[in-house]
Amino acid sequence: MLRATISQGVAPHDVRRAGYNAKGAVVLTGRVVSAPQVSGRSFSFVFKLEAYHKGEEEGRLSGLVWARVWQKAPCQFGDRLTLRGRLSLASGYMKRALERRGISLILNVSSKDALRRHPR
Repeated sequence: MLRATISQGVAPHDVRRAGYNAKGAVVLTGRVVSAPQVSGRSFSFVFKLEAYHKGEEEGRLSGLVWARVWQKAPCQFGDRLTLRGRLSLASGYMKRALERRGISLILNVSSKDALRRHPR
């Protein structure tokens, strides 16, 4: 159901009805497609998805999420990463700002072991 939610471009208000499951960690592989923005102890960027793994479910994936990484492990535009975190729906000001970019989900990455950089 995660694949259907992101790759088919389900509208933000339809995500819950489509079976969006924010429980538990998800592992996403993709590429950094915006300049990372540093804010205090975290940094954020637009992450273009390639693949996912959640429990028994895995496969190829397309779409964009806003990745928020709560650690000092900077990455650069174009880096290919695997991130483990929890998905949530954007809300308030963030929801409006991200919707303009075609993004409705945020991936929160909290453990420094949850980010793996792939060789270029």
